[in-house]
Amino acid sequence: MIRPPPAPPTSRYQSPWALRFGHPGAQPRLRLFCFPYAGGDANLYRDWAAGLPEQVEVVGVQYPGRGMHADAPISDCATLVRRLHAALTPLLDLPFVFFGHSNGALISYELARRLDGAQTARHRHHFVSARHAPQLPRTGAPSAGSNGTTSSPRSPSSAPPRATFSTTGRWSIFCCQGCAPISPWAKTTASPGAAPALRRQCAVWNAGRAGGRPP
Repeated sequence: MIRPPPAPPTSRYQSPWALRFGHPGAQPRLRLFCFPYAGGDANLYRDWAAGLPEQVEVVGVQYPGRGMHADAPISDCATLVRRLHAALTPLLDLPFVFFGHSNGALISYELARRLDGAQTARHRHHFVSARHAPQLPRTGAPSAGSNGTTSSPRSPSSAPPRATFSTTGRWSIFCCQGCAPISPWAKTTASPGAAPALRRQCAVWNAGRAGGRPP
């Protein structure tokens, strides 16, 4: 009987879905998984490790079609989350935290719903920004133009920017109304040739659940 090779130790696990940023020689005790917006790249979070304790390893999630991840972009949210869960499972062996921004908030939320019992127990906290709660009605979804620019409908308002932060249980939500988002949907310009991947990731946003409760 031919046995499959043993899984590599987590310290050496490499995947195009996950870029690992940590302190050289450190043994992480917690992982922070960062899910970027639709036009974003996992390298956005490269410098975060420098501002965190050496026991924290930052993992930037790389979507297909972005950076060096050569797989074809995925526009179906369920398929994306299923494949993402399989790719990240070897790294979910330690306590971990999710942070998702904009489209990454949706994807991280759906991934959290897919975790098994042991993984859920290690899921210590979940931060999301620039995305409303899933049970609230959507006021507009982003779209991608042929030149790789994303846009989101905005209603004109003379009201000053208003930011709110709330936390309950495992969840923390940062919302900003009327102010420039961290990674602006209003104008995110991608590199030439990136428009097809960006349109597929906007489709993930549009296909997200209209309702639901936190896992």
